[in-house]
Amino acid sequence: MRAMRGRRPPRTLRWLLARYLEERILRPATAEMYAKTVETWIRDTGKPFLKDVTRRRALQWRRQVLSRASPETWNKHRRQMRALLAFAIRQGYRRGRNPFDEVGPAPAPQRLPRTVDLDDLAAIVDHLESGRSRLRPAWLWAMIVRALYLTGVRRRQLVGLRWGDVSIDRGTWLMRAETSKTRREYLVPLAREVIEDLVELRRRTALKRGRPPFATEQVYNVCLFYPRYKGPELTEPQLTQTFARLSKETGIRISPHRLRHTAATQIVQIADLESARYLLGHSSLQTTMRYVHPSMSYLKTLVDEMPVTWTRRRPRPGHDSR
Repeated sequence: MRAMRGRRPPRTLRWLLARYLEERILRPATAEMYAKTVETWIRDTGKPFLKDVTRRRALQWRRQVLSRASPETWNKHRRQMRALLAFAIRQGYRRGRNPFDEVGPAPAPQRLPRTVDLDDLAAIVDHLESGRSRLRPAWLWAMIVRALYLTGVRRRQLVGLRWGDVSIDRGTWLMRAETSKTRREYLVPLAREVIEDLVELRRRTALKRGRPPFATEQVYNVCLFYPRYKGPELTEPQLTQTFARLSKETGIRISPHRLRHTAATQIVQIADLESARYLLGHSSLQTTMRYVHPSMSYLKTLVDEMPVTWTRRRPRPGHDSR
């Protein structure tokens, strides 16, 4: 009995994740992704204990994940499990080699950034402003679409924007480090249309609250104007879900991420690479280069101007040239 009382219970992956999150400073969204990866492993393998994570099981799990999800999904799960197991080994919670060092990533195809056609983007804004949309308040969602495209900011940055971050006089947003993926604070210049929208939104917010908005209050607070949205402020999941509804209404694929890609693709065509990198909040030019693609109309002009040395014989009407 005394020996059993002193025996330590087996360490679980959930326990390991809790220790890992105590040591690391991660964003809530990142911590949630780690938790989902751990739960996916437990659900798929039925093995919640750290000691049961083996190379063989990791290989079997890879096959399971790739049978239903993209290579990018597997690679994300692998990175996070590899980090957790490396932490366990460093802390002495486990001995031996890291199984996920021996189970490689899946080849992921290099796809073009998914963008929104500019004519489709104009149609979406018109749909919202014409009164045809069932989204409420449609006028505010039109402002959000314009802001995401004309600034290229990420979803969390738009949701995290506070009135104290906005300078209408200088025409800038302050992207605070806690909302930035690169944890870097920087200023974003605002297009004239975004400034006009912010002036109008500030006026409507003041009327709704009966006072000017406080510096700490959310700028694009849909919940303030339409209480059927749960919570005091717009959240990232609500933003994503509403854009999914907008896609269904219009038949046009649109999302905050697609608008960022669209903005990036347009910016790199008119700006030098260093300016584009700054505007998009990238930490390296390598990331910005993903968006550098010559316009198709320009490429078509090039191929049309290629010299040829033959004379094309055009068949007479009704004559078979074979």
